[in-house]
Amino acid sequence: MNKNTLAFISNALRAEQIPYCLGQWSKEISYPYFVGEYIDSEPVSESGESQGVFILTGFGLSDRLSLERIKERIERLFPVYGKTRIFEDNSAAAVMFMSAAFLPVESDEIKKIEIKLRFKEWRVNI
Repeated sequence: MNKNTLAFISNALRAEQIPYCLGQWSKEISYPYFVGEYIDSEPVSESGESQGVFILTGFGLSDRLSLERIKERIERLFPVYGKTRIFEDNSAAAVMFMSAAFLPVESDEIKKIEIKLRFKEWRVNI
């Protein structure tokens, strides 16, 4: 995953006022919040296309409904047909909603959701 695609996702989440950090939460704890990570796949072909999965893990207090509402906002933000962007360096990305699941936690207060976004990237050598 390249820095342009990471910034694309981060800026979109920020514009929606969804609290997010890459890798680990580095701010004062305030619920809900989301932490992102990604898994790159092997290049699809010699065409410069690559793809992978971006995983957003969200944490909330007591109420699953607040996380569900944010999931719906993320799903609208990155619809299944993809949100695309061409960057200044002529690389491009598409990010699309893939799936979501609530995950078990050993606390009655904390709720956890995992949202998967598929991404595709294209690079050209000029």
